[in-house]
Amino acid sequence: MDQEFTPDDLRRMIRRRPGMYVGNRDEFGLSMFLEHLLVLGFNAGRLGRVRNISVDLLADGACRLSLDGSPWPLPPWTAPLASLESWLTVDAFVSKSVIVPDVLGIPSGIHCRDSEVCLGAINVLSSRFDVVAWSKGQTWRRRYREGGAEEDVLPLSTGDVSESGLCITATPDASLFESPGRFSWDGLHERVHALSAFHAGVSWTLRDEASGTEARFFREHGLADLCTELAGDSLIQEPWTFEGQVEDVRLQVALGWRYRLSPGLSSWVNLQRCRVGGPHHRGFLVGMRRAFVSRLRHLGRERDAQTFSDGALLEHLTGVLDLRIAPDVLGNPHKQVFAPPEVEAPVARLAEDWMTRALTGDPKLEATLFRFAGCEPAGGNGR
Repeated sequence: MDQEFTPDDLRRMIRRRPGMYVGNRDEFGLSMFLEHLLVLGFNAGRLGRVRNISVDLLADGACRLSLDGSPWPLPPWTAPLASLESWLTVDAFVSKSVIVPDVLGIPSGIHCRDSEVCLGAINVLSSRFDVVAWSKGQTWRRRYREGGAEEDVLPLSTGDVSESGLCITATPDASLFESPGRFSWDGLHERVHALSAFHAGVSWTLRDEASGTEARFFREHGLADLCTELAGDSLIQEPWTFEGQVEDVRLQVALGWRYRLSPGLSSWVNLQRCRVGGPHHRGFLVGMRRAFVSRLRHLGRERDAQTFSDGALLEHLTGVLDLRIAPDVLGNPHKQVFAPPEVEAPVARLAEDWMTRALTGDPKLEATLFRFAGCEPAGGNGR
């Protein structure tokens, strides 16, 4: 940084403009406040560091994230999790004396490039931010207010039995958010319903203390399970699943068809629900169309290849797209998410290759899909 700032300076700047970190001060801002904790749990699950994630909405307006493991690697030479504090505050961002390990997925108090986790900023926007972490008999406990550490030592709950774990309880500062300033249970439920499908085999438990409501999510097969749910358990076949990367674009897909009309495509970009019709949607449809046309030509059905239209075919498709792209800079949170134009070509290449291999390997389903698209059966007038 060209200008010298103290941690107190940075904390004041963050509190002066909370919208830069959570979008605004209303319910959307609160949802983004909670989002940073959800993504922290998601990253830990994706990296195989945790198997159980719990999220509680407390009656006093706070939220709590509990993990049965550490979301970050813990260097064996550190004193009782001493390095953890640099990941939870903004101090490391302005202090050249504090060294934060350069590991992908580890936030440095301000942000994490991989998923835009701003734990330090969320700490600053909290009237109270309590952290309890434990590993191999060592316990680290700290309470913060408005991002600044206090000397209070919190007791470790007797219910914590895992070898290592982390519990964060954050209370949004009521002076920074509009009334009534409570998290939305429906919004949390909808978010984790999708988020839990992006990594298989991790259990999510949600609780609303005020209403006594509880929900659990466990997707053994990840996106394939979500695809089946969206289709209403009426797919013709087990969902096709694909995963691959071209350049800086990584795509994970689950696809299925049913005889009646289907919900169509649903997609997420960097874990955020994305609008239909963006560049990644167009790229996927272009790649799928190329694969079908290529297969028709391979089967000697040139007339069908020339007149092929995927409109009718898409009416029977249920698909889930999970797109990951590396953000160049930390962007401000916003309500509408768009994939950049440059992802269209890589997504088309991936989709064409996957779809061609899948159709070749399942001639019976391929024939059904050709009929959905209005193509004549093999041996008919389409030859």
